[in-house]
Amino acid sequence: MYLVLLAAAALFDFHPIFVNQDVNIAGGIAIQDPAVDLGVAMALASSYYDQPLPQGVAFIGEVGLTGEIRHVSYAEQRVSEAIRLGLREVVLPAAAADAVQAPSGGMLVPADRLTSILSRHFG
Repeated sequence: MYLVLLAAAALFDFHPIFVNQDVNIAGGIAIQDPAVDLGVAMALASSYYDQPLPQGVAFIGEVGLTGEIRHVSYAEQRVSEAIRLGLREVVLPAAAADAVQAPSGGMLVPADRLTSILSRHFG
């Protein structure tokens, strides 16, 4: 989580010591899984901008120190599960989006940089 916090701090221009760093992960997801990085970064952005994240959107991807969104393992299974759970949109690494088929009822949003996702959701 600290790597994601440092990347977010560089993008948002704040010092990590001045933000609340508690993250609550629901049922069965291992926080050590790098696929949760993008979701955590978007939660930090939501807090920073004081705006909620849109409903029905899943964020899958590892975030590097410079804000690049990296490919994660089992991307297709993660997308399928998100759609099965009722989410309508999945943001994932551009490298993975090429290899993953969008399930019916779902939309894939490829991203290569955290900044592009931030501007899409927070203007």
